[in-house]
Amino acid sequence: MASKKNSIEEFEFSDVPYLIAVPEEAEVLHKPSVLVDVAEYKQIESFHKLIVRLKELAKTSTDNVCGVSAIQLGIPFSMFVLQHKGTCATYINPQIQKMEDYKLFVETSLSSPGKQYLTIRANEIEVFYTTPLGQVVGVRLGGQLSAVFQQMVDSLVGVQLGDEDSPFMEYTKDIQYLTEEQINELTQTMQNALRKRKK
Repeated sequence: MASKKNSIEEFEFSDVPYLIAVPEEAEVLHKPSVLVDVAEYKQIESFHKLIVRLKELAKTSTDNVCGVSAIQLGIPFSMFVLQHKGTCATYINPQIQKMEDYKLFVETSLSSPGKQYLTIRANEIEVFYTTPLGQVVGVRLGGQLSAVFQQMVDSLVGVQLGDEDSPFMEYTKDIQYLTEEQINELTQTMQNALRKRKK
């Protein structure tokens, strides 16, 4: 259940920033979010206005897949919106149940404009989440949609792509010229760093 201290009622819609917060300026980005009591909040107008705002921001991206979490707006709720080819879906209190087939991805974040990051993510995941109407749903996601979902889940626990201790690295054009052996070494290094970070 969401903490009363972080109740949606404390946030006036007019006070919700339109711009995405950047890690250097927003301490909230590095703190874990709180669970959302959907049964309570679905009756509150400002909760649905927050979802509309997240969808608006997600649609500003030119990427095929883009995610925006409430925490990126400075509101520490466990929820985000994913935009996939122009269609948006809202994920509340998301949980990843199964992860398979790790691969390299190139990702962006609205919190780090103009930058790309080379990441390693599970290419196939099984997840559960709650909809804005309170329904619990289970789905299987793959490819870039799976990668961005994992990026959003990271953001909900205070982990951002551009963090100094990130196991991922900023993507540069030089990476495309790496040999297969170098890519395998890089993949192994990132996997080891990711394991250490999760301990």
